[in-house]
Amino acid sequence: MTEPLAEVEPARLPGFSLQLADAYLYQATVARVEDPAAKQGDQATLEIRRVSVSIQEEDRVLVVVIGAKVNVAFREGHRLEVDCATAGHFRSQDPIKEADGREFADNSALVLIYPYLRANIGEIGRMTGLAVPALPTLDVSGTLEALRRHASAIEPSRTRRTRARKAEAAATP
Repeated sequence: MTEPLAEVEPARLPGFSLQLADAYLYQATVARVEDPAAKQGDQATLEIRRVSVSIQEEDRVLVVVIGAKVNVAFREGHRLEVDCATAGHFRSQDPIKEADGREFADNSALVLIYPYLRANIGEIGRMTGLAVPALPTLDVSGTLEALRRHASAIEPSRTRRTRARKAEAAATP
């Protein structure tokens, strides 16, 4: 005679403060552009950028949008330009501090959203009927370092503008 199995409590998975709740196509433009310098077989170009970061404190949501622009020559004098942005919605059980949200956006969010961006560009490329090369897999350390350099180059100008606006607002009666 066998004994009944003991009740087993379900395993609890560790939670992280920010979880990817959704990722979707945010914006896309596709254009066939006349370019006298374009030659079939030219190497495609790729530019990846962080488009925006938004913290919705009341909902405990962080929205990060990253984008990529791909240019590929498809025949003499013509190239295809695909500009695509993908949004990732991250939810938190705790309030999201501005500094923590920005740090997460500059590091982890890119790594989590990039596969969706890559898939979106691949699908758009397939719909054009042209040979759009697949985006490379992500070199995490190299990409994060490039984003940090870019962020440090633009942050000082944002800070100066913010200070100037605050000073102007304080001076206005």
